[in-house]
Amino acid sequence: MALYGSFKYGEFLYGTTPYSIYIGGVDRTGYVAFNSLQISSAINERSTAALDIIDDDGIYRPNVGDIVKVYDGATLKWAGTIDDLPEVVLNGTSVLKYSGVPIVDYCQIADRLLVAESYEAQTAGYIVGDIITKYLASEGVTAGTIQTGITITKAVFNYMTASACFDELSELTGFQWRINPDKTLDFFDRTTYTGTAITDTSDKRNVKIKRNRQNYRNRQYLRAGSDIAAAQTLSFKGDGETQTFSVALPIALEPTITVNSVAKTVGIRGVETGLDWYWQKNDKTISQDTAGTKLTSSDTLAVTYQGYYPIMVVSDSQSEIAARKAIEGGDGVYESITEKSSIDTQESALEYSAGLLRRYANISTIITLDTFTEYTAGQLVNVNITAHGIDEDMLVASVNITTMGAGADMRLVYSVKLVSGESFGGWVNFFKKLADSGKTFLIRENEVILKLSVFNDALHLPVMADDGVTVNLHDYQMCGTNTMVGVFGV
Repeated sequence: MALYGSFKYGEFLYGTTPYSIYIGGVDRTGYVAFNSLQISSAINERSTAALDIIDDDGIYRPNVGDIVKVYDGATLKWAGTIDDLPEVVLNGTSVLKYSGVPIVDYCQIADRLLVAESYEAQTAGYIVGDIITKYLASEGVTAGTIQTGITITKAVFNYMTASACFDELSELTGFQWRINPDKTLDFFDRTTYTGTAITDTSDKRNVKIKRNRQNYRNRQYLRAGSDIAAAQTLSFKGDGETQTFSVALPIALEPTITVNSVAKTVGIRGVETGLDWYWQKNDKTISQDTAGTKLTSSDTLAVTYQGYYPIMVVSDSQSEIAARKAIEGGDGVYESITEKSSIDTQESALEYSAGLLRRYANISTIITLDTFTEYTAGQLVNVNITAHGIDEDMLVASVNITTMGAGADMRLVYSVKLVSGESFGGWVNFFKKLADSGKTFLIRENEVILKLSVFNDALHLPVMADDGVTVNLHDYQMCGTNTMVGVFGV
């Protein structure tokens, strides 16, 4: 067993700790150095752990990929797999030591599996459940709390990791996803994920408050994607040679084309044939079929189309600008620019930039404290601490878990960081507003998935007993496990 100073993890003069650590399905608590366990989680990041493993006999060697489980009595508190094994032998001994062994939670499973699927008119919750069934179930992941969410008009996931798929759905809906220690996957409204309220009488210590202007802005520029313009008509004259004509904007939808006011057939360039004219999405040109009669100066080509145009918006918080001006002087303006190419309407761009201001146009409050009460990153917590003048919902931004004490007195300590909940609440409301607005939600609607199936089969060649026979394998067809047909060259 591993000793650390005068302590053994799980034993301190009297009693035993209710906490135990299993590695590879075996209780290895006695090999884990005293107070070396650390578990960290932060919003939008994987939960990770680290610990020191020591074997005095130099025999026990864990494996990369071993499952590590942390129990509080019979309750599973955290689980993940070993990422790396930093191994040394202590000088002059046979003791094996693995320092700071990094462990990552089960969300790593979704990082390593690729999804190739398309969905039409399905809810976000249905898509998550389908990905679990088709791609994660073989790894033991099952559906936990899967809330319905909005309906996605079309989504194409073209060999993306499952985690990237879930991230996109989360961003679109304002929901959150996670894989729990029991390998259940949750997909749920962030506003329903709450933690124990913190009050003046709560079990807490080392409370620190900080107010700062990190990431502060009161004027938000947003460079978004492209929106579709209103229909417009452009006219061209032929010259007896030209068969390709350019419009002002990249074409978004199939155009209407006439020559001398006579309607012409239109198809997708490179896909359709036998039509009069061709176009391609996000391209500025329309082209005549090569077999068509070239237009002359007496011909008028009319193209009615809707094109894409780039979206750039700006939102101001006049009250915050005035407040900063009163305190700091000058014009009081704090500017920031963000790019979000997935936004494809002006209305959504304005809503998104307003959401960024709701999130960042305030002097944020940050609380750090230690507690024995369990918290996890992403929870919303009501905080009411009179001495600091705080009474609001706040977001748990990160949690670090360590151990305190030993033996029967050993407990898990949660070091919690909370940030202003007002801005986060506005952020959630922004996503919910998008979800409830009745808009069309598309994820890479123009991509096509090509799936490659790989088959393995056995090839059996007959043994040639006669050394004088020359076989040219490329001349023969295989008709069975023992038969070839063809002409033997001798």
